[in-house]
Amino acid sequence: MDPKHLELPDGVKELLRNPSVKQGYEESAEVAEICRSLAEARKMVRISQQELAQKSGVDQAEISRIEAGALSRGPTLLTLVRLARAMGMHLHIQFRCQVEGGTVGVEFTPDVSARDQMLQMSAAVAER
Repeated sequence: MDPKHLELPDGVKELLRNPSVKQGYEESAEVAEICRSLAEARKMVRISQQELAQKSGVDQAEISRIEAGALSRGPTLLTLVRLARAMGMHLHIQFRCQVEGGTVGVEFTPDVSARDQMLQMSAAVAER
């Protein structure tokens, strides 16, 4: 479920009026979505947490905590790369922002050469 569409209790709504609390809440929601995506990907490739742990070298208990969103800081990028590779996938990272006239962004996909990535970044900045 999208955290932006949850009905929040009045006390929480009051807390979220504080900009730093709101920022922390929104950041936590993004990390939770990444963790849910990991669980969905693992289920899609039909492997257990134990199998993923064996293939990735990441402890099964840590995989369980990540999927449950039980890590206070979220998983590291290195852990996500290891898990993605163990599932036969690539981690795709994208930075996007809304600007007048549309959306611009920069993305990283490991299977694209560094030169091509620089061209993609240049094109995204030029469109802006």
